[in-house]
Amino acid sequence: MSSLRKNVTSFMRLRMYGTEWKSLGDNKSILPLSLREPNAIRNDPEQKRRIMRSRFVLAKKGFEDAVGGWKAKARWIALGFEDPGLSTLKRSSPTASSETVRVVLATAAQHKFPLLLADVNRLSYGKGAR
Repeated sequence: MSSLRKNVTSFMRLRMYGTEWKSLGDNKSILPLSLREPNAIRNDPEQKRRIMRSRFVLAKKGFEDAVGGWKAKARWIALGFEDPGLSTLKRSSPTASSETVRVVLATAAQHKFPLLLADVNRLSYGKGAR
């Protein structure tokens, strides 16, 4: 990662961070607070304990049309390992079997139900202190 930091200028970093923030806002992944709301949250003990730190991470993504075959990307990540509710939250993410997917698709086709496929990919969680 240090070589990536050396190859990315400060201007490029600001542009990447801006692109990430714009994308998060356009997708309504984040809700900007007014100038007074952060102080109200910090002064409420219950809400204050729910605040998690976050940071930007630079990553190399392979693109055939990019110069050098890769492009630097910025991602905003929440440091999820600091979540105070981590031990009480369910963290399993069951995946449907191929048979279940076939039954759902066949039923949808038979009844002419519209299908929508979605994926949550805008926020990552840091798994450790690094």
